Amino acid sequence: MRNVKFIFFTYAENIQISGDNNNAIDFINKGVADVSINGVTLTTNQSLSLSCHLDELDNSNYQITFTAPGVQLLNVIKKFID
Repeated sequence: MRNVKFIFFTYAENIQISGDNNNAIDFINKGVADVSINGVTLTTNQSLSLSCHLDELDNSNYQITFTAPGVQLLNVIKKFID
């Protein structure tokens, strides 16, 4: 059995983040402003989920860019497997 850990983040400004060897990552737009994740636009309450196989790790860079005026709020959940 493997141990799993979830870490939660909230972003309200344009920023670049990395996968940090996570196994899965979820982006959830909880704001009013549209947000782009590496060119994929999420409107309010839309989400994007990316996951690896059990033996893979994510070291990708993700560019978070808010593309419209309004409340900017993006929740990010990273899943790590020991």
